[in-house]
Amino acid sequence: MGSLSKIIIAAVLWFFLQPVLLAAAPIQGLTPRTQFFLGTALRSFVKVSRAANGDDQLHVVQVPTILNYNLVTDAVATLVVPYVIKERRLPSKRHLETRGIGDIKLIGKYRFYREDSPLGSNQMSLSAGLELPTGDTTKRKDGVRLPRPLQLGSGGVDPFFSFAAGWISGHHAIEGGAQVKFNSRHGGFRFGVVSNYDLAYAYRIFPAWPVPNAQLNFLLEFNGEHRERNKSGGSKVRASGGDTIFLSPGIQYILFDNALVETSVQFPVMDQVNGRQLHQDYRVLFGFRVLF
Repeated sequence: MGSLSKIIIAAVLWFFLQPVLLAAAPIQGLTPRTQFFLGTALRSFVKVSRAANGDDQLHVVQVPTILNYNLVTDAVATLVVPYVIKERRLPSKRHLETRGIGDIKLIGKYRFYREDSPLGSNQMSLSAGLELPTGDTTKRKDGVRLPRPLQLGSGGVDPFFSFAAGWISGHHAIEGGAQVKFNSRHGGFRFGVVSNYDLAYAYRIFPAWPVPNAQLNFLLEFNGEHRERNKSGGSKVRASGGDTIFLSPGIQYILFDNALVETSVQFPVMDQVNGRQLHQDYRVLFGFRVLF
């Protein structure tokens, strides 16, 4: 075997068999990992979404502050404080808008299974949390209270539970999970139970580009959501609930060992709703994560 052949084989083996460097979790979905960058971190992003039905449009901007604190290696506590802007543009050219702090979330995650190898890792975790009624539910326009979906919060203490699992090997990672959120009644109204399910594939394009310790990852996610009908005064709201599945390509660029920037676009590949409702058009996210 010639010298050139040996160099090519060595390069191929290095590319595919070097230790795992994928450090960041999925952008949109769940991950079993209890920490990213092996430490406590701050995450934030701007997420813009639009739903429409003809000239009836709803624009939502979410800017959460997400703080993760690692209690121990396999357990992490998370605080999510969202800032929300909602704007409804009606066919009559009337605009309804609300903005402010939404419902704060407290989350605890425990990674109950982890098996590492020189080339990867298999992990599983369970999470539980509460969504607290910190968002305003009394917003008005011209003296009339705005509809429930336009309010900043649900008005109740809403528990949620999730399971996540993941497989990482070399340049590849597959992670996914499911979450169920139970909404409580407030003022005679209850949002329907919401179930989310996710599957994400990540591929590390460059292990060190263009500077040492940098990384470029491509992600492709499927993010599904099932919403049961809302209830008002004990009766189901006909025009509520449905199923949506998003295809979500994304890019993550890890600048250093302790910081990354990321972006993801969600396109609905299925959007089935009950009755006359708005349909999802798109969701766009730009964000960052930083290790303290």
